[in-house]
Amino acid sequence: LNFNASEDSGLQMLKVAVTGYLARPCRAPVTPRTQSFGVAVPRACAPPRLRRAKYSAQVSQGYKAKAFYCKMTSQEQSSEDAKASTGDKPLLIGITGTLGAGKGAIVELLTEQYGFHHFSARSLISELIKEQGLPLDRPSMVKVANELRAQEGPAAVVERLLVKAQSVTAETGRGAIIESVRTPGEITALRRVGGDGFKLLAVDADSKLRYERAVLRNSETDSVSYEEFVADEAKELDSKEPHKQNLGECIRQADLCFNNNGTMEELYKAVSSSLNLTKPN
Repeated sequence: LNFNASEDSGLQMLKVAVTGYLARPCRAPVTPRTQSFGVAVPRACAPPRLRRAKYSAQVSQGYKAKAFYCKMTSQEQSSEDAKASTGDKPLLIGITGTLGAGKGAIVELLTEQYGFHHFSARSLISELIKEQGLPLDRPSMVKVANELRAQEGPAAVVERLLVKAQSVTAETGRGAIIESVRTPGEITALRRVGGDGFKLLAVDADSKLRYERAVLRNSETDSVSYEEFVADEAKELDSKEPHKQNLGECIRQADLCFNNNGTMEELYKAVSSSLNLTKPN
């Protein structure tokens, strides 16, 4: 890893960022962010296990709500974010991440403080589950979503949400959030529609902490043991079949990645600053 920082700070950041990993050569230099955001890590420089979204507890505990820029150096990314958020076209945001990591918290921030419209894949699939008379649990969510994608294409869930989102944003001029993105095909559809005005956000946290949040959420799909929680997520992290969940690849393709082991205030600050957002009048 190439840190353009002092020797001491560089060593400290290196120790936190790659504990337990083998470092790979970077194709692009890393430009340090301010202290509140930590280190900007281009995807080319991310450790192999990190890019596959199989995070170690050491890395998860090392960062709180710090943004990792997966594609570009921080200076390039900041410029692109500003362009996307100040252009004439409303900003389109997709959110992906591990179970219970804080996707809903980001949605709450963007809708309540910045006026975004929210379109939920979970709500869409829940309606289909009720229509089929199935139990509203995670296996049903996965089954129904995968069947829909198998019938209509890998991006079927998001494409249905995009129809609604485009109609609403055209009327109001405000941005839209698609939650949650679970297949690479859905990312392709979002980038095709959103162009330069699309950003994919990913969020993760330590698995124990995520399970505790899921239990507190107390939804029907979250009434499971910790072992079941981990096993359910493992089924959704990787797949060779395009119509099935592949959270690991979605996280790898994210434009902004947040590790949400800290407070909501830290997460809100990181997201707002990273997207260069201003509150509507």
